[in-house]
Amino acid sequence: MRAAWNQVQHVRFCPVSPKLLVVQASCLGDSERMVEQGPRLFGNWLVLTVPYDGFMKVDEVPMVFMPIWLRIHKLPDGFCKKGIVEQLLKNAGEIIEMRLYGNTRGDYVRTRVRHDIFHSLTKFVSIIRGKECQVFLVWYGKLARLCSVCGLIGHDVKECGTSVHEEKNRKFGA
Repeated sequence: MRAAWNQVQHVRFCPVSPKLLVVQASCLGDSERMVEQGPRLFGNWLVLTVPYDGFMKVDEVPMVFMPIWLRIHKLPDGFCKKGIVEQLLKNAGEIIEMRLYGNTRGDYVRTRVRHDIFHSLTKFVSIIRGKECQVFLVWYGKLARLCSVCGLIGHDVKECGTSVHEEKNRKFGA
């Protein structure tokens, strides 16, 4: 992680539990870069970084939000407006940053959202024009283990035991 963060000054790692570390940066720039920019993956595991003031109990620090980049592909130029994109992504999480134009390929809108890891990812968005419904795929960048059925981060289909899978099995007789 030290190499991935490329910190300027010393960073101290203090293990709290087998899956939890407190990382203390020596300067504000390093701390902000680690929390805001990532990396979000270590191997194929999700890395959540949150600010910690040193006064709360570590196990009470809420670690449920992950800043994540997403792209809405093939969105026509007429819909590449801030208000429209905000409405399309209202269920994806709080919008942190939006890049409507300036993509090298120019065929998608890129947005960074604050995603709650306990909610499913938005897989597509749609717009109804007249009597026609247009559907646009939502792609995510650098995701850790993702269940393709329930859409939650942290496990895959073989490890999922949610009621979503059970409901689908009942519907389709599997």
